[in-house]
Parts: sequence; structure tokens; C-alpha cells
Amino acid sequence: MGNFFKPGKYNMDVCPLCNGRGRLPKNPGGFIVCRRCEGFGFIKRETEIFEEVKNKEQTVKISLENGSNIMFKTMLVEDNSSFRQTIKNNLKDQFPSMDIIEAGDGIEAFQKIDSHHPNLIFMDIQLPGENGLELTRKIKADYPEAIVIILTSHHLPEYREAAIQNKANYFFSKDSIKAGEIFRLVKSILLEKGFNADGSDSKWRYS
Repeated sequence: MGNFFKPGKYNMDVCPLCNGRGRLPKNPGGFIVCRRCEGFGFIKRETEIFEEVKNKEQTVKISLENGSNIMFKTMLVEDNSSFRQTIKNNLKDQFPSMDIIEAGDGIEAFQKIDSHHPNLIFMDIQLPGENGLELTRKIKADYPEAIVIILTSHHLPEYREAAIQNKANYFFSKDSIKAGEIFRLVKSILLEKGFNADGSDSKWRYS
């Protein structure tokens, strides 16, 4: 990281990162950390932080200028187009500001995940090309914050166990789950993520 901190400026407070005491160098931006934490690069340069914030603010500004809201994004990964459309219509009725992306197979899903970064994913298990459990494992490895709900006709215990092993957040059977249960779960996820109940966000946020 280099000698980022100005020499000669020290503070005897506790390092906020490791709680260790000692001669703590103070950088021009006001961050106080010990030499050990400085050496491991736990503090970003002030200019890096400034540029990161500025870039994110610009992204939000462009979005608002184009008339688009910052919405909660949900992806439906389901090869049955009729069932997929039913889920989409039901979600849109309950959460009108939600942005819903569709994918009919694993390859299409992964491509759209890379470009759309959905907050929530409804995942079928039996998909053309790559099964939903393997796809879930890859998604959670790259996007651990994404919530994955397995929604499948395969409700045997071994499938549920496999879903857990592949880091799915929830597992439901298409044959037994009620629409109201799905709506309550989605609403709780929206609130947990800081969105409004309709899928929109009253304040601009970083994604």
C-alpha cells in the first residue's frame, strides 16, 4: 500500500480495526489505524473512497434523470413459460414497482444475473442444460447477497438437503406452497433489504 500516512502524526487511541494500542499513524483523511492494519491495507486511500462514492452517485443520478426508479429486482428461473408467467403476474399484482427478469434455462439465467444483479431469485431445479441446484451454488459463490428461493415439484427430503448444501435460502414445493406465503416472505425480504412494500425504494441506495 506504500507510505500513505503522513509521518510524525500519531495518536494513542485504540485502533478501531484491531482494538490494539500503540503509536497509531493518522492519515490526511482522518482515519486512525495501527501500523499493522495499515500494512494489511484495511484502509482505502481517501482518493479511492471519494472516487467510488462519486461514481455511484453519478450512476444513481443518470438513472433518475432517465425517469427510472431504483427498484427491487427479482429473477424467475423456470423453463415452464406458463408457470413462470403466473408467478410474474402474481408478483406484479402485489409488488407493482418490482423489476422482474425472466430466464428459461441455466445459461440464460447466469447471463442475466451478471447484467441485472437481482436481489431475489426464484429457482426451479429441473432446467435445460444445468440443474437449478448447481446454478444456485454458482450464484451464491459470485453473489452471496442474492436471496435464492427454490420453488420445485421435487419436494423429497434429499432435494431439500441438496438445496441447503448449495446455499439456497429457502425451499418450497410448487404443489403445497400458497400464494399468500410467498407474498409474506417476499414482503419480509423487501423490508429487510430496505425497500418499500411495493418493491420501490424511497431513498436512492448503492447496489
